[in-house]
Order: sequence, then C-alpha cells, then structure tokens
Amino acid sequence: MWWRSRLGTALGLVVLLGCQAESGLSSPNEPKLRGIPVSCYVTVGPAGIHPSVTSSLTELMNYQSAQWREVVLAYGEAGDWEQAIALIDKIEDYWTKNETVIDIAGKMAAAGNFEAAMQLVGKLDENDRAAKAKLLARIARFYALAGNSEPAAQTFAAAVAAADSLNDFSENVARADIAIERATAKDTAAAIDLAQTITDDIDKSRALAGIAGAMAANGPFRDAVGLVGQISDNYYKGAAVKEIAKAATVLQLDLLLPVAEAITEPVHQAAAKADIASAYIAAKRFDKALQIILTLKEEDDASLLAPLAGELAGAGAFDASVQVADKIKNQYWQELALVKVAAGFVEAGDHQRAEQFVAGIASAQTKNEALKAIAFARATAGDYAAALELAKTIVPSASEATQYELKEHFIPLLNCALQPES
Repeated sequence: MWWRSRLGTALGLVVLLGCQAESGLSSPNEPKLRGIPVSCYVTVGPAGIHPSVTSSLTELMNYQSAQWREVVLAYGEAGDWEQAIALIDKIEDYWTKNETVIDIAGKMAAAGNFEAAMQLVGKLDENDRAAKAKLLARIARFYALAGNSEPAAQTFAAAVAAADSLNDFSENVARADIAIERATAKDTAAAIDLAQTITDDIDKSRALAGIAGAMAANGPFRDAVGLVGQISDNYYKGAAVKEIAKAATVLQLDLLLPVAEAITEPVHQAAAKADIASAYIAAKRFDKALQIILTLKEEDDASLLAPLAGELAGAGAFDASVQVADKIKNQYWQELALVKVAAGFVEAGDHQRAEQFVAGIASAQTKNEALKAIAFARATAGDYAAALELAKTIVPSASEATQYELKEHFIPLLNCALQPES
C-alpha cells in the first residue's frame, strides 16, 4: 500500500462500518486502481514520504516510480494506450521504467497491436541493457500465442541476437527472460534448451523457475513439478513452487507440498509452504491451508503468518484467521496480522464482524492501524464517502507522517473520486 504510517484514534466506527456507504460519482467505465479512478492518481500525483520516515531522495524516487508504474499499467489494462504511453516518462527509476514499457508492449501485442508494441523499444532506458531482448521476446510470445508462427520465430531470433550482443552478465539475464517468454508461448523444449546455455547459476535457476510455472499452466503438471529438481538455487526453487501453485488444482497442490518440503534452506522452504497454503485459501480449502500454516514456526515465520491471516479473513474463514493471528508471538507481526484480519473482514463484506474485531484489539496503536486498513478497504470497494469520513476522524491523533500521507494523498484521492467527472 502507498499509505504506510500508523494512524490515531478514530470515532464513529459503528456508524461507518454498519452503514450503506454511497458510491463515488465517477464514470463506471473509467479504469480504477485500488477502487479509485486512475485519473485521480494523475491529478493528485504520487504520495511522498514524510521526512520523519526518510530523507533519501533515491527511496523517494523509487517509491514514486512504483506508483506511476501502477498508474501506467492500469491505463494499459484498460487499453488506453495513449494515456499509458504519455505517462511512462514520469517513471524516473530506469529499471521500473523499462519493466513498465515491456509490460505495456506485451498488453499491446496481446491486443494485436504488434507494430505499435515494437515501437516502444524507443522508450527503453539504455542503462538496462537486457531490456530490449526481453521486450522483443514478450512481443514474440504474443505472436506465437496468436498463431503467427513466422513473425514469432523471427522476433524470438531477434531477441536472442540482442542478448548475444551484450557479452557480459546482462547476456545471462536476457537469456533467462527469453527462455521464460518462450515457455509462456508454449514452446517448452526450446525454452529449456535456451536455459541450459545460461552460464550463471542464479539466472539459470530463475529461467527454470519461470519455465516450471509456465509448464504448470500449460501442462503437463508433473513435468513442471519435476523441473523444480533441476533448480540449484533454493530461493528460485521456492519461486517455482509459488508459480506452480498458482496454476494447480487442489489435488495437484497435494503433489506440490513434498516438493516444498524438500527445499533444504528453512527460510525458503517455509515461504514455499506458505505459498501453497495461500493457494489452498484461494480454493476455499481452509482445512488444507491450516494444516500447513500450523507447521510454520511462529518465532521464525511470523512474516509469512501475518498475510496468511489476512487472506483467510478476506476469504471468509474468520475463525481460522483469528487462530493464525493468535499463533504469532512477535509483537510487530502480530499487530500486522490483526490489521490484515480487520481489512479482510471488510473485504469479505462482513462489516459487523470487522467492528467487533477492532473493538476487541487491546493495543490502541494496533487498533488505529486497523482502522486505517478499513478505510483503505472501503475505498477499494468504492465506498468513498465512508472511507473519507473514517480517514478524517483518524487525522487529529495520527503521527506527522500519517497526517502527511492522509492529507496530501489519500484524502485528496477520495475527494477526487467523489467528483462527478473524476
């Protein structure tokens, strides 16, 4: 989230949570980002960082670049290419800019605008030398998926040529990117062959992890699981499990758990198991999710347990979400878990339970943070008036950083969203 700081005490919670909030007045066809019209993010501008949090100009640039990336991608998702392209240059961080250009090119190619997508090569920042190869491979993927085999082959060849021209560590980065795009284009054999030419173990592991994820989506599933055994780096073994889990059925998730448990590094094994638990939650198999979650160690894996508690609440597994939050002993992560559970109740549409849950939180600081999360959840649901009222009541006792973020960004966004023509 862009609004990060802790909030002060809020009043009128019962009214705000229990009422039927009015919707915003903006056009229903306008693209939205976290429930708020994207045009409002352009009008208000990106959130800043209060000096009490950081004085780093680099962190501020990266933070705001990430926000502009979300705006650009939201316009791209809506097919508003003119707006998306016009805002790309507002992204100052070169890596974030190039990833955004590549993603927009991919969306354009997916819509059949191949020539226009190719022209975005000129938008790439040359500091990222592997970016051109990745962009070409992304376009080639959509040529292939559209059945345009000849231009697909030519564009993949151009991507490899671009990678070959680098002659440094960037070549391995580019080859990994191309291999992943090739696998996503359902050309698994060529993708694996290319991955085997990568000389850096980390980049090779990244390529194989991406290929495994694509194989899980396209089949056969068992081959995707088997490919994890060829990945040398434990982090990317876990990344492969995460990608495979996204495409797996409930029965296939049962097959994936032993793969996660075979990861030798405890941190990465726990993360992989948490990703499988998350997939079970998405499938509404809360019993399976809890079996895994309860094997995680509260002292070592609290950072994994907190978001899982929120996911359970958001999926409607309220009792299980509280059980997981209570399992966490670390104060910081337990507070974060309680905040995520409160937001999850609102996401699930159970405002009464959210009200009861927040009222029962002993720590005033955590209670305030939960109220902030509820305000964001109401905004995401389009309940701008309720979110605005709650945000306004939080401001008086909030920290300087929170007052800054609410007054300078969140509240202006809500005011914009409530205008007839946002």
